[in-house]
Amino acid sequence: MAGTKVRLSESTKWRNEGNVVYKSTEGLSPLLQIERLQQAVNLYSRALDRAQDAADRSSAYKNIAMASWKLAKTKMALPDVEDKIVFYHFKQALKHFKDAEKSGRSRDLQWQASLTTSALECWSDIKQRVDKHENEERKMWELQPLLGLLFHDATLAKEHFTIAQTYYSWSSAALTKRDFRKALSLLGDCNFPLNEAMRLGKADQDLMKECRVLEEEIFDRKCVAESIQARTNGDEILKMITFETEDLNINMVWEVIDWYHNAALLIRERDLELEAMALYSLGRVYAKVLKLKYYAKLYLMKAFELINVMVPRTCLNEEWYLSAQTILRHYQQEEEWADDLEKLRKRESIMKEIKDDLDKLNEKFTKSSKYDFLKYVYATHPPKNPKHKCDENAAFEDQEVLKKLYLKAVTHYHPDKVDEERDGAKWKVLCEEITKLLSQQYQKYKDF
Repeated sequence: MAGTKVRLSESTKWRNEGNVVYKSTEGLSPLLQIERLQQAVNLYSRALDRAQDAADRSSAYKNIAMASWKLAKTKMALPDVEDKIVFYHFKQALKHFKDAEKSGRSRDLQWQASLTTSALECWSDIKQRVDKHENEERKMWELQPLLGLLFHDATLAKEHFTIAQTYYSWSSAALTKRDFRKALSLLGDCNFPLNEAMRLGKADQDLMKECRVLEEEIFDRKCVAESIQARTNGDEILKMITFETEDLNINMVWEVIDWYHNAALLIRERDLELEAMALYSLGRVYAKVLKLKYYAKLYLMKAFELINVMVPRTCLNEEWYLSAQTILRHYQQEEEWADDLEKLRKRESIMKEIKDDLDKLNEKFTKSSKYDFLKYVYATHPPKNPKHKCDENAAFEDQEVLKKLYLKAVTHYHPDKVDEERDGAKWKVLCEEITKLLSQQYQKYKDF
């Protein structure tokens, strides 16, 4: 009927009264604005208490949120205001925006869109306030509890993803310092925000791709941290059984090896230097504790193969690398000594076999003339090369000629010219002894 007045609900009356107070804050000083805004919040709270339906409740919630948001921004303008006071009002704003969204889901889309826009602008103000802090941990500490008050899934997904990224970044920094315990803790903290980002951001394909990449990176970092942990566990047990106990517990030694094996498997193809360190640890146990040279060399050589493909090689002065070099150098010396000893034993055996020939050579060398000794050598033990012969027509009475013949003989019988595989080890030893006598005689000519 025309002229009929619509009777306002009691909740609407209180809300209208609050709106008047809210609008009256424009142009006032910060302190007066704060006083008026607090009055508006109180009036909107009365409206909420007297709300009779969802529309009343959602409107009252939104009004409280808007006033609390403005309170937070106004108090930010005050000098030396405490952050906890500002964040209290921000939190109240987010809380009531969320309550408004929950109560107003049956309202028109325009009202819901306006509410969402205001809530996201409030969140943006909160982030700007937090970003002023240089301490990243403080930023995280202040923002993360507020995420539960956001109701916009797309924004919430991105915020959770950012938090997961931050934890991942901190874990990488911890691993750089080889602090695997802190790294593992931070990587564990990545799980919830990343899962929430993937749950809430399914409609955002770009975000989902980033989430999957981060998920793989977190897994890789976890493998690295667990590898360092396994190697550290092995180091601690090895120290205990080698320095703190009198009798070697072989079962515990194999436990150490299991830890080092696990460390190498976890890190394989993820970090060459850490994999090399794990392989060195295995080689060290086999070398120092079990005295198994074959396995020690196997793992140490694998470690060096990895280091050789590293660019750049940053570990060349590391203690573990120098220790690995020392162990391998020791093995190399042992093998060289063993080879030399074997050669010496073999030579001694041959010397016994050709003793009669050597005795005759020495006797001829002592009692015969230089010319006769030379003829005897060529006649009795002719060189294997048929071209190497003594010149029978040479003027042997000429000392210079004889000197040259001896020099040529040295080249004919020199052991370096002997093919041991073809002519045998016995011939080589005999040539060594003949060359000694020939050289001794030639030296006399040189000194003369």
